[in-house]
Amino acid sequence: METNNLFRADRDNLASSVNSRITWDHEVIPAGESTLRLEPYHKHPHHELLLITAGHVTALTPHGRYSHSGACLLLYRAQRAHTQVNRSGVYERFYIWFPPDYKGIPASATTLLSPSRTEDAVLLPLATRAAQELASVARILLELEKQPDADERKRLLTGYILSEAAERGRLHENAPRHTEAPYLADVTAFVAAHLGEKLTIERLAEAAGVGRTKLTGDFRAYLGMSVNQYITQTRINRARALLEAGESVEHTAERCGFADSGYFIRVFRQYEQTTPLRYRTARREQRFTPNA
Repeated sequence: METNNLFRADRDNLASSVNSRITWDHEVIPAGESTLRLEPYHKHPHHELLLITAGHVTALTPHGRYSHSGACLLLYRAQRAHTQVNRSGVYERFYIWFPPDYKGIPASATTLLSPSRTEDAVLLPLATRAAQELASVARILLELEKQPDADERKRLLTGYILSEAAERGRLHENAPRHTEAPYLADVTAFVAAHLGEKLTIERLAEAAGVGRTKLTGDFRAYLGMSVNQYITQTRINRARALLEAGESVEHTAERCGFADSGYFIRVFRQYEQTTPLRYRTARREQRFTPNA
């Protein structure tokens, strides 16, 4: 397993290119990194298949929750809203984007990827040996990403992984736990849109048209955290992005809804084990340091 390699793709930039081809990538988050990376529910015009080889993952959709510790395949269907929580510890995944009309989808996988399927996502547990075999194929695909004339090999190897996913889909028919709280997708979108403002449980409950008790109960049952924990984590996520873009600590605190920069610094240190200024400096140095 590769370690100390943290790569996060820009999904917005990939969205256009993936419409005409498949895109493979790899991500490792070592133990000790902050792995709770929340974002509002979102969806893509393409399918997203994750081969997770290590870590604990909880996938959330407006209609189901899928949780697993260890190796698994996780499929997010095109145009289906979702978000994901990765718990503490080493987390490794390979992931692929491909459009619904991709010609390389093997016949055995058409049912798994059919738009008529009601599940927003599918989680398929993997035995250790099966995960190792698929990871070996995925590493070959990563190398092929660097080669300009390898489309046919990529198509065949990707087809193999999709066929394996389809087979496991037949063996392990996924039964997601449905929720009566699809409105939570709107709540998380509301939080993201009003992050710089004062956000209270009462305000979110009123915006969602539900009572305070239902909102707080559904958040804990469905997202595994309190409303305030979600708001704070989302603010920290936004703050990281702003600091990495070079924003000042004071401006970042204001845009992320913190009462003042002093409070922002204290909370940021709790989540990231460093100050906002040191975080910004470290990311800037990483950006401008040539690769060895």
